[in-house]
Amino acid sequence: MGLQSAYTCKLGDTVLAGITTLDSATNPEVQSDVGIGSQFPQFAAVTGVKPRVLFQSRAIASVLAVTGTTGSAAFSDLSKFVAYWADLVDGVISTAGTSYSMNRGVLVPRRLQCSHRQDAVLDLEAVSHSDDGATDPLTVATEATLPAIIQDNVRHTLKSATIGGIDLGCITDVSIDFGINVDTLGCKSDIFDKHITKDQGITSVINITTLESGLLAGSGIPLKGKGAAHADTSIVLRQRETDGIGFSAADDIEITAHGLATYQNRSGQGPARAQSVIQVVCTWDGTNAPLLIT
Repeated sequence: MGLQSAYTCKLGDTVLAGITTLDSATNPEVQSDVGIGSQFPQFAAVTGVKPRVLFQSRAIASVLAVTGTTGSAAFSDLSKFVAYWADLVDGVISTAGTSYSMNRGVLVPRRLQCSHRQDAVLDLEAVSHSDDGATDPLTVATEATLPAIIQDNVRHTLKSATIGGIDLGCITDVSIDFGINVDTLGCKSDIFDKHITKDQGITSVINITTLESGLLAGSGIPLKGKGAAHADTSIVLRQRETDGIGFSAADDIEITAHGLATYQNRSGQGPARAQSVIQVVCTWDGTNAPLLIT
């Protein structure tokens, strides 16, 4: 027993960098009912447990290289996903802590968010399941040896956005919801799920906020929408130099998309500059994933 701080995560032998928040959740499903004769429940049972690990990273390039845009980073007994919590000794992070290991499941990106002059951040979730419905999908070990931390000095921020060949100009915010509808499924009243499902598919959506005017109709996006293709639709995030001085143009990240772009709204308050939101609902082009990263 003692104090701890969030430390890092690892997939197989790869330590994931730039982690800023960490949440290890067991998600127990507890059933209790009030019957006749008493105003209090007379029985309670844990009917299901769905462990998840949610975390956020600023090292978007290296982490997306692991997960991709479709949540294909599966883990297994030979390549586990592990979340680490570090023991604090007199307020100082020690070399030991607690590990939360998931033996089977998938690691998926949930949302990428980036604002003007701010570092891009990536929200992720590790979804675990049991091998047979009885084996614990999450194991906890105390006095675990902590892996070495990867230096958190690779950051990206906004550069440009082009939708359907239209330069959105003075962009201030980009949000990408990867829309990976992954869940776990159980049967036979097992407490632990033993299957991964994507029943609702992958429904990616991009929202871009810009200060530019003239983007509705005319030479902009028609009221009824505009097609977007990988060849003419991209969001570029620029990488800061690792010393924090300027940008490294050779290390830009480009995210291309295929789908349908629509002009959502234009809003303003007082004398401040008005802003518009452009949305792209991503679709499959018959060959490539709706979102591609280069």
